[in-house]
Amino acid sequence: LARLRAMTDPAFLPRPLYRVDSLPRADTGKLPRQALLALADMFARGSGVSPNFAVARVWYERAAKAGNVPAMILVANDYAGTNGASPDYERARVWYEQAAAAGNNAAMMALGNLYRNGQGVELSFVEAVMWYRLAIKNGNQEAVAAEALVTRFLTAEELADADPRVAAWERLAGWGATAGS
Repeated sequence: LARLRAMTDPAFLPRPLYRVDSLPRADTGKLPRQALLALADMFARGSGVSPNFAVARVWYERAAKAGNVPAMILVANDYAGTNGASPDYERARVWYEQAAAAGNNAAMMALGNLYRNGQGVELSFVEAVMWYRLAIKNGNQEAVAAEALVTRFLTAEELADADPRVAAWERLAGWGATAGS
């Protein structure tokens, strides 16, 4: 039994049940985005429950899929390997792109880093500059130094190619010149 327990993902092991009077529900009957994030945080921090990051991750992904931008960033960072696990940069990129489309400038900065380093994407300094410029336009001051670092390796023509890409992304994302964070 001990060997089986060691081979089983902790999310599928029996755990204590907690009774609550009710959970907040949206008009659709589903848990609201913030409630999903709060549940994930409870398991991640061990607040009122035993800490269990495997269960927390399930709730973070549910919150992200429901459109919770902070949860998207947490899930993307997890896939990027910030928790020490093996990174899956392609999955991280997908979540960062969704958060970027919602106007999150930290996600834009992270996408610039992925393209700058060729992590989960084809290495592209032009794409990196595009993401850094979007991050800057949306208030991320860290992106200023990152953009300056990368632009040293680009020709004037390559740099000029970044601006139409910025405009195209803004149109694709459905927001104007700035989105906020």
